[in-house]
This record gives sequence, C-alpha cells and structure tokens, in this order.
Amino acid sequence: MTLLVLVRVLPPVTPGPSPLSHVLSFLFCLLLRFSFANSLLFVMASLSSPQFPPLFAAGSAHSQPYSSNSEMLSVSSAGSTSSIPPVIIHLTSGQKVSALSFLDLSSFSDSLSAQVGMVTSSSFLSGGDLSVRPSDESQKDKLLALVMIDKFQVSCSLPKSITTQKGIIKGVSLNYPEDEILSLLENQNVTKVERLKYFKNSNFEERALSSSVTLIFNGSIPPEVRIGLINFRVEKFYPHTHRCKNCFHVGHLADLEGNCKNGPKHSPALCLKCAAPHDDSVTCNTFCINCKSSEHNSRSNNCPIFQEMNAVLRLSIDKNIPVGEARTLMGLDSSPLVKKGLSYAARLSKSSPLPT
Repeated sequence: MTLLVLVRVLPPVTPGPSPLSHVLSFLFCLLLRFSFANSLLFVMASLSSPQFPPLFAAGSAHSQPYSSNSEMLSVSSAGSTSSIPPVIIHLTSGQKVSALSFLDLSSFSDSLSAQVGMVTSSSFLSGGDLSVRPSDESQKDKLLALVMIDKFQVSCSLPKSITTQKGIIKGVSLNYPEDEILSLLENQNVTKVERLKYFKNSNFEERALSSSVTLIFNGSIPPEVRIGLINFRVEKFYPHTHRCKNCFHVGHLADLEGNCKNGPKHSPALCLKCAAPHDDSVTCNTFCINCKSSEHNSRSNNCPIFQEMNAVLRLSIDKNIPVGEARTLMGLDSSPLVKKGLSYAARLSKSSPLPT
C-alpha cells in the first residue's frame, strides 16, 4: 500500500524511466488493490482530484467503494485521535448522505476536503448521516461552521453524547409524576425526565415503576439536584445492554409485534429456563443461549457475555467513544459478540456442555 501513496503523491520527473516502466508500475499498483472495482475506483479518484477524497483514503485497510447496502462505511486512519469528538453531517433536505450516488458522493468528498482539508476518518451512521472524525480542534470548528458542501445544504453538530449527559437519581417518591419532576428541574438544565421500571416477576412480563429516575442534562452532570426541599445526589447513568424477549440474545430488542432480527416471534415462546420452544409440561435443563452455560438461564445477570457487554457500554460512555472502539480498548473482538459465539470472558468462565 506504500507504493500506492508514492505513485499518487510524488510528481513525475522529466528525466526518468521510460514510458514502459511507468505503465508497468501503474499496473503493479492496480494488482495490489483488492478487486477490479477498487482498481477502477482508484483510477477515477486519481483523475478527478489532486488529493484522495476522505471517504476513500489511500493506504487505509478499510478503503472500499461506496455501497448503499452497507450500514456503516468506516475509513479509519492510523493517526485517529479518540479525544476529539466526531462531527455529524446531516443533509437539511432530509436525504441521506449514504444514499447519494457515487458521483455525488465523490463531489461531496472533494468539496469537503477543499473546505476543511483531509479528515482523520469518516463513517456512515445507521440513520444515513455522515460521521467525520476531525484531525484537530481547528478542523472540528471548521466542520461545525459548514452550511454548504458541494450543492447540498448541511447542518453539522456534535453527537448528543457530547452535548448532553444522562444521570440518575434514586429514592424519588412514586407520588411525583415525571412531568412535575421536570417542571421543578428545568431551571437546573434538565431537559427530560424518565422513571425507570423493573420486572415484577421472574417471567419478565409485567413491569412496575421504580423510585429511580433518569435525567437528561443540557451540559455536564451536576453533583446534585434539588426537587422541592430535597437534594438528590446525581450519578452517571450506565444502561444495561439490550436483551431480546423473543430470542433471548443480548445486543438487540424485539419490536412491538415480538419479532426481532433473528426471526419472527416464537410461538410458543422460548422457555426461560432452557431457551427452547416447548410446552409447559416438558421437563428441561437450565441453559443460557448466549454463553452456552448450564449454570444459569439466558436472562441471568451472571452471564459473562451480558457482563462483558455492560463493561463495554460503560467504557464507551466514560470515554465518549463508539462501542466498537471501546471493545478494541478492552482487547475484545470488534465483531458483534453474539455472532462470534463464545467470548473471551465466556471461555475463561466455567461453562458446561449443551444439555441433551
């Protein structure tokens, strides 16, 4: 990949090798690309712009052609600095950046580079917006000031995790409804109030209100808030990872109809004890569908995979970094843990074979 950068950056020298050697060098560089499509993309970028567009950075292990079917296109650089927050670029027309054609995306990239310079990395978010990681604070300020990129009107902002913080207070009387709590806390930079719920029984079906309340602050979290005459200590809120009610896997939730990404709603529902569909009259053994252990069921908080993903979420919140980057810092595989089967933590734990 170093040869690609040399061929692209160094200007041609008049007294040099023969034209045939230039052709052979160019063909050799094309062979280094991953596929014919990438080779064609490399040629088009070379002919159209004096510098590589940020969405197709030369030498990046993630360099690949644009694909509208990809949920996230990441082009990370070796010099990425996680301390500088990303800037979210949104098209004010409502169109998704990820849905732009290749030609529009290429022009969009050229215009962005011309206005702010080369960025460290960029990726498509699941909603279609573009997340751009600036190289320094000066470039971050330039990105936030953009209102037009190429022919597209844009609005640029920092992630909500940067501009807002979520805290939790405990011991709030159930006699205080959410709207009344919010009215008493609006002058303390609170923008949203939500009372947490808990499951009343082991079947994880009926839920009840708890005395814990989460607060969204427009800015940093204060040490305490005052509701009437009572002061409540505020702690940073760390959410638990999702656990699906349909398939019992961690990492996602079922929709309102009971379907999830792993399939339609189970009928009959999976047994909480063995994670298999069967009648109540069937005798079964305890089995966790996530870590494959027979020591606890799939909804247990003792599951090492559940604990591992909670630790990843906690680190990502503390450092204001993406979950994938938090997994890397913890020395874990960046792929979704459930799809990889047993995690590192699960392999270290005492797991039993699959029950018969």
